[in-house]
Amino acid sequence: CNVSENYMPTLARMFTQPLHYAEKKHLIPEIITTDIRKYREKEKNKAILSKEETHKLFSSIDNFKNLEHYCVNRIALETASRIGEILALTINDVKIINKDECWITINKSYNAKTHKIGSTKTKENKTVTISPSLLKLLQELIEKNPYRDKMDNPFLFFHSTMKDRPVSYTEVTRE
Repeated sequence: CNVSENYMPTLARMFTQPLHYAEKKHLIPEIITTDIRKYREKEKNKAILSKEETHKLFSSIDNFKNLEHYCVNRIALETASRIGEILALTINDVKIINKDECWITINKSYNAKTHKIGSTKTKENKTVTISPSLLKLLQELIEKNPYRDKMDNPFLFFHSTMKDRPVSYTEVTRE
């Protein structure tokens, strides 16, 4: 059969759509479709920022909603880490040696659906050196953290009302 890869999501819907309909009409038990996973549609080629566009974007904190969002994105850029790994960072994960030397330990990931901390996607830990300019901004962020004196090891990117959670995944990705 000459079925193209792009046709697979349509083919999958041909099978699942009638099942979902039958469930809604109570013609079959709901348990049948609970284990059906959606076939991922092939992602389109994502645009990648040029070096100049990246420099322009990160040239000013004003290009972001606030310092926290700037730092999340800057860490993503400097460490090539996933958003869940960045949201899971705590103050103790930032190791400051002096004003010019600092690194971040990435050894966990935050699951926005379950609100739990787990291992990274690759199950590996990494320690990444960050730039002095990012260090300065992180120090400012740590100073502003309302939980730093109230908890042992609060999230670096803290939630404004829930101390046991980092900033909202949706808020960061929307930004």
